[in-house]
Amino acid sequence: MAVTPAGRIVAAVVFDDAATAGFFHGVWRAFYTNMRLVGVGIACLGLLLVALRGAMLEAADPVQRAREFLSRMARTPAQRWRRFVRAAAFLAAGALTILWPGTTAAIVAVVLGLALAYTGLRELSILIGTVSVAGAGRRASPRAPSGSR
Repeated sequence: MAVTPAGRIVAAVVFDDAATAGFFHGVWRAFYTNMRLVGVGIACLGLLLVALRGAMLEAADPVQRAREFLSRMARTPAQRWRRFVRAAAFLAAGALTILWPGTTAAIVAVVLGLALAYTGLRELSILIGTVSVAGAGRRASPRAPSGSR
């Protein structure tokens, strides 16, 4: 997802001429746009496999992880250098959002969509129940003959 905007950044840094930078970005985008679809497909397949995992689902809850991340970002660090890094990260995120609001909105939408899909798949797998492979290797218990009770 970040490859296409990275091409715009590379073009702006490497080329002084706006026409050349635009040409480079166009070629970059034409090549990587199809790769973006492949990446989304692979991410969705991985999301499906992870969500259907069963017991590991609660450990990787994306909603809980997002809450933890946001609470960490809301707290002001005690060390001066961490405050500086936090301020620089916020400044960079704000500048990138101002420069490319559409790309930022697309990235946020993809992340939220993946989190929602994961949560839905997790809930479905909880409703269906987990499949245990541990009992597959055991022999079945002997049955009593059908005529004897």
